Amino acid sequence: MAELIVDISKLKHNIHFVRTLCARHAVELVAVAKGCNAYPPVIQAFQESGIALIGFSRVADASKVEASLQRRPCFISIPSPGQAESVTRYFRSSLNSEKDTIRALADAAERGSRVHGILLMVDIGDLREGVTPEQVLPMARFILELNSPFIEFLGLGATLACCSGTLPDEQNLGLLQDLANETERASGHEIRTVSIGGSVILPWIERGSLPSRINQARMGEAILLGTIPATGERHEALHPDVFVLRGTILEVKEKSSKPTGTLGTDVFGQRLALVDRGPRLRCILDFGMIDTYPKGLTPALKSLEFINSNSDYTIVDATGIDRQLRPGDSFDFYPNYQALIRAFQAPYLRRTVTGV
Repeated sequence: MAELIVDISKLKHNIHFVRTLCARHAVELVAVAKGCNAYPPVIQAFQESGIALIGFSRVADASKVEASLQRRPCFISIPSPGQAESVTRYFRSSLNSEKDTIRALADAAERGSRVHGILLMVDIGDLREGVTPEQVLPMARFILELNSPFIEFLGLGATLACCSGTLPDEQNLGLLQDLANETERASGHEIRTVSIGGSVILPWIERGSLPSRINQARMGEAILLGTIPATGERHEALHPDVFVLRGTILEVKEKSSKPTGTLGTDVFGQRLALVDRGPRLRCILDFGMIDTYPKGLTPALKSLEFINSNSDYTIVDATGIDRQLRPGDSFDFYPNYQALIRAFQAPYLRRTVTGV
């Protein structure tokens, strides 16, 4: 059975590096847990490493680890009005951009006698969630005019390098700071939190280049995978192999590199461009699209080549491997963020924890 191996010692190293860097620059770190599907050993490692605030994007993730959390987490997806009851129950705060949802959160918070924090999201260029800059002050006034003792207007937030791949720059980060200053001045309400989402912000923190008002960073990929999204760069101080997907060889045979007959599409509708390279040693591995995103895997052995995958199998070219291969042998792969998310959602992958 294919397995996902989690090295807790390497994960803790990454957490410590990112957390220390943020603390040095007076930035609160929100560790985003959606990449690991709230896997309890990862959540435990977060907390043992000093992470005070964890961000979940699914209510179910927070509910299943609720008993082990030292502090009520942050809901890092914008909720729907229908989620108001569960969001105010399990989360101390949430990201928001819609009046109807904020009203529903206020009503639910009052019914549950729980104070809930609102971070008003602003779209500063990535076209993900958030009001436009022109709508920030009217929305801030709307939140404050609810005059609810159960709703706390925490501040402003934004996300970069997600939906459109927009990178942080002096203009968009400066805009977020300017909006915080203007909202505070015009409303008379202290903007305590100015939050930016995405591990793409890590180099800005490291250089000390963030505008002074930005005091919270929501990051997951850098901690989990040691990579910076949108650029694909690996940070030299972070471990890129916290997670390893290990696949077992089911079949190993020398076959032609190009199929015969008239070709249509594969099972997922892709039309493959295959080159005739003569006979090649092909291995069928015991994981496929049900288990992960195979194209997002990097083989630990550089001479191993990805050919294709279907629901249950991944096929690789092992011609360059300089040892005899047999069924039952295994290959290791390093997942990217997409492959990691899929692997943690998969019901059939065995999970193994090491480095505890």
